[in-house]
Amino acid sequence: MIKNFSKLLLCAAIALTSCSSVDEPEMTESTGETAKVAIGISRADAQEFTEAGITNITVFVYHNERKGTTLFCEKTMDVADGMFEMEFPIGETYQTFVVANAPSITEKEEIATVAINLDPKAPADVWMSQVVKFASDKSVSEVELTLNRRVARVSFEPAETAEELAAITDYDNLNIRFTNIATKMLVSGAKAEAGETTVSASAADGFKATIYTFDTSSLAVNGKLFLEYTKGGAVVNTSRELDCATSYGASKRVKLIVPITDPGLVENPWSGMRARAELRSPITFEISEF
Repeated sequence: MIKNFSKLLLCAAIALTSCSSVDEPEMTESTGETAKVAIGISRADAQEFTEAGITNITVFVYHNERKGTTLFCEKTMDVADGMFEMEFPIGETYQTFVVANAPSITEKEEIATVAINLDPKAPADVWMSQVVKFASDKSVSEVELTLNRRVARVSFEPAETAEELAAITDYDNLNIRFTNIATKMLVSGAKAEAGETTVSASAADGFKATIYTFDTSSLAVNGKLFLEYTKGGAVVNTSRELDCATSYGASKRVKLIVPITDPGLVENPWSGMRARAELRSPITFEISEF
């Protein structure tokens, strides 16, 4: 498994910048001169990604202007190549980042708006570097970026045993709504936008389901669940809103373990059962590395 990296390795004279706020650069009059700069990932990282089956990376470069930024270059290349070299006008300032396995990248015109999107129901393993600012002068020859995984895998699993699940007759399917997840992430600041999704989990599948989400730590809220119990396609009961007691961190597998047969879980008691004010046991979770 690829390890997470926490530091950017840069050549001398490259200035780091906050991804959420970029200092306005000093503009200089163009002299017609250019500087060659190589941008990409290290050979060691390239080898690890190749061994993990990741074949392509995409590098984005934005030109800092007096008002905002503009897309200067978008380059997709074989991950084994690691870096590519290009020429920049002397005396300008740029911002760059690299991504891998992004299902969709939108609003690319400016770095403040560019976003990565995913389908939470489809397997996803998105990697992205931080955004780095550099000046195009002859002291800068290389910008080396480090990729970090940006998604979490979240699984729903009943707390009951296989025998207890097999005895269920009141319903044959669950519609599970996951809220406070993130299907969109702004590259600037790696800021997630809150969203939700609903997936179906059948008795034949053991009422289990899995979704994918960007890191939700920046949302500062826990994930939540809402269940619809259905039989033959008709809704026969619903749950209360359930607090999952955790957010979803990047590069984590989060298993949510829910006592789906507990009468305290549902809005209306099942036939022959008395409603309880609280759950018999709380939702528990297990967290491991992706």
